[in-house]
Amino acid sequence: MITPNGLGKLPDAALALASACNAASVGFDLCARRTQDEMIAVAAKSAASFLRSLLDATIAAASNWGIDARPRARTCERLRWEWLASTATVVDGCPDVRLIAECARILAGTNTSAARDLGEAITARFRVATAEAYSLASAIQRAQRGQVALAQT
Repeated sequence: MITPNGLGKLPDAALALASACNAASVGFDLCARRTQDEMIAVAAKSAASFLRSLLDATIAAASNWGIDARPRARTCERLRWEWLASTATVVDGCPDVRLIAECARILAGTNTSAARDLGEAITARFRVATAEAYSLASAIQRAQRGQVALAQT
């Protein structure tokens, strides 16, 4: 679909990509602050940093098209992350898996095909970030299951 400005779905796609990067980086930062495991903290900080650099690259690429793709700061989004972390701490004992799984869900739920005009490098980096989030969530989940199994023996 071509819009009057000739950009099609690119403005919405660029903003969706930038918003997903921003939201997931907030989640990873919160996980890094709340976790008791140093390795998880380092991995979460690394993922958040990667997403922030991807956010900057997305904003820069979108601005080349005359698109403002800066995500809006929302207090409700930060409160939602804090609520998720608190709930996970009460229910599971630690928020790590739920926070990182939510980051992965947010990233995976973003359609990157409409944003391909921003550059293949950006969409490829976004797919890498999504895979990294899923991989990290499943690794933490396996490690926690292993600790539970050891505790039960």
